[in-house]
Amino acid sequence: MDYEPFEQCLWAFARRDYPATARIAMDILETGVSLGMAQIFLISMRRMGMSPDDDAIGQTLHESVGDPWESALLDVTLGRREPASVIAEADGVVRRCQALCYVGAYLITTGDLDAGRRHLRECLDLDVECMETLIALMDTDGLDQWSRAVPEADKEVNRLRGNFHALRSNGHHEQSIHIADLVLSLVVGRYGEFHPETGRSLNDLGMAYAATGDWRRAEPLLANALQLALLFDGVSSEAYAIVLDNLAQAKDGQGQIDAAEEMHRRALEAFARAVGTDHPSYATCLGNLAKVCAALGKHAEAERLYLGAVDLRRRLFGDWCVPVNAWGTASAQYEEACSPHGYSLRRRYCVPALRRFMSGLFRFICLSPRIR
Repeated sequence: MDYEPFEQCLWAFARRDYPATARIAMDILETGVSLGMAQIFLISMRRMGMSPDDDAIGQTLHESVGDPWESALLDVTLGRREPASVIAEADGVVRRCQALCYVGAYLITTGDLDAGRRHLRECLDLDVECMETLIALMDTDGLDQWSRAVPEADKEVNRLRGNFHALRSNGHHEQSIHIADLVLSLVVGRYGEFHPETGRSLNDLGMAYAATGDWRRAEPLLANALQLALLFDGVSSEAYAIVLDNLAQAKDGQGQIDAAEEMHRRALEAFARAVGTDHPSYATCLGNLAKVCAALGKHAEAERLYLGAVDLRRRLFGDWCVPVNAWGTASAQYEEACSPHGYSLRRRYCVPALRRFMSGLFRFICLSPRIR
């Protein structure tokens, strides 16, 4: 066996270079199918955003491995089996090692980094000589070793941030979390904990968690990012305003609506100072504040803020960017908030010819977490 491609594949996997990992793994699989290499290929594809419903790849690999136990392990990676049930079915130390490895890798793929690493550590503690031990090693110690000794940290950060933004822009928020976490580790190792790049990385990781609805994990990251933005950029900077508005969303997401309102108002003032009142970020903050005001029962102000955000977006981007009611939950919330005042957003802004373009657009315009 030629071990060079095998080693290249494992190290590409460790440094989160999933396109290279999948390419090398596929070349190896063409010479003969093994569960471990099939799993490395599948994990890499999943971490690049492959849907668990993609039957073509999954079916091909299932047919290749054949064995029911190995198929169950593939289903874990695909997200089609409950991880705990597969661990419970693992009889013998080797199968338990396999189950822990692939459950741990799956949890990292889906953004539960702490639980994923615990399972991988438990796999390593079994001290079994198998492919799964190597995979667990590269997803833990190998990654740590590489991140501490990486020769061109800035280049790797840029590469990983590109992957992060690509995942986020395509809606693969869970898969983006472990990438943002690695970027933060590299940045802290390169610049230390007190640096503008560290603040940026904290904000990215926080908003990756936020995009999955995990505001509990997002809030402390955003709070630290805000302190760094205040320290290095100042209260009148756009960076400070962005992180403050994001932190306000974290408060709102955890039901702390009064605190969220106060932070959104401060963020709106900061945006006005930093970029002016004719800017997309100002419109975004108007929409976020409108949502909170609606939740607090301040319907008249919510209506005014929301329509201000709509009008500003229309001036900046044209009529095509005006959100239309009834094609998104958020827009419906504003309709409900404004209804006590006898005002119909539908009557004013519904443009039938644009309906096909407006589905979900309000969520992007006013509520979606920023990637800056």
